[in-house]
Amino acid sequence: MRVSRCVLVLLALGLLGAGCWRQRPVTSTLKRVQKSNGLVIITEATEANAIVAVNIVLKSGSRNDPVDRRGLHTLMQRCLRKGTKQYTEEALNEALDRIGASISAGADRDFCSVSLQCTARHLEAALPLLFEVLKQPVFPQAEVEKTKEQILRDIQERRDDMLSYAFDLFQDTYYGKYPYHHPLGVESELRQASQAEVLALFQKVYQPNCMIVSVVGPVQDGKLRRLFAKELGWDVSDAETPTEAVFGVPSPNAQTIIRRQSSANWVVLGYPAAPLKHGDEIPLRVMNGLLGGGMDSRLFREVRDKKGLAYQVGSLYAARLGPSFWGIYFGTKNGQYEAARDAALQEVRRIREDLVDTVELEHTKAYLKGTFLISQERNMSRAELYARYEAEGRPVNYAQTYLKAIDAVTREDVQRMAQTYLTGVPVMGAIFPK
Repeated sequence: MRVSRCVLVLLALGLLGAGCWRQRPVTSTLKRVQKSNGLVIITEATEANAIVAVNIVLKSGSRNDPVDRRGLHTLMQRCLRKGTKQYTEEALNEALDRIGASISAGADRDFCSVSLQCTARHLEAALPLLFEVLKQPVFPQAEVEKTKEQILRDIQERRDDMLSYAFDLFQDTYYGKYPYHHPLGVESELRQASQAEVLALFQKVYQPNCMIVSVVGPVQDGKLRRLFAKELGWDVSDAETPTEAVFGVPSPNAQTIIRRQSSANWVVLGYPAAPLKHGDEIPLRVMNGLLGGGMDSRLFREVRDKKGLAYQVGSLYAARLGPSFWGIYFGTKNGQYEAARDAALQEVRRIREDLVDTVELEHTKAYLKGTFLISQERNMSRAELYARYEAEGRPVNYAQTYLKAIDAVTREDVQRMAQTYLTGVPVMGAIFPK
């Protein structure tokens, strides 16, 4: 759904009421329970619609990959529903199709996740299929090999997309051997990954003390919590803690540049930034919104619209549990790299040296709040948010704290972020024409 920036600002300022978005008021009850084996179950019983969304987050991701098997979490998650003790992949898909349900699995840098979406009417039939995937996957050898090949193709596709590849080059340079830089994996290591290694990782990660279950929809929350507690109720006293790599801070002015047959330059410039839950996280998000978070941001207006120096330009605050960064990205035609770079870094200097305009700051904060509110209209979006907050170590109702924290950011906070983090020579990953 495309929503204009004006609408988002009005929504966040309270000038568009909830009635503009919903036909009737909806009440919900949010509850969190932690069982003795470490399993966390979060439920939000709501009658907003007939959809039940279940999101399960596992507190292990690509940063916990073995040092010589980067990509193993991605491989495990992509193979998770390729067959179980009771169902082949085809039979599982047929069973889900009959009730209009879906189960998906994925991995990112910090976490893995499994999701179920179905109607309330078919929840009773869908949950056994979910538990089968969570507890009884078999990771067929043939499917593991096929999935490895698909991941390798996806890695190559990222290299074919210039901006994606520029980001990969930047992250290679910034993260070094820390596994954040290759969430899909390293080709030579993926090729060596075995079915036994995938199964061993599953047995290590898929333990109740590593799981957060989040359910949003028209459910009997007490009954549902008891069911999950029963199905995921085994003891985990001997469970291992996921391993984590050590991050080495990149050298100043570190850069990786490759040359390709192209008529454009694609560049990412970045600086170390505060991780999730750091006291500077929210001010950094606001600063990012001001500089390059949208089409009304400074980078877009100054570098692209006014000076015509970039096809595409923006900024990104990659806030993660581990080492994080803030970066500028842009694509510009051959011969304009220096001018585009200098124009982008001029905006960095300007926000570092001058206090932002009060009206500009308030519009940016309203935009950030509006996009956040719109993003939480779907049951699955809220289920994912609650589970992720828990995995990050935040209160399950952190959303209200987040909105208030955005409101509290001042002009001085924004300047302090720029003066603290956007200094020195940035790390660079770039693709230049031959």
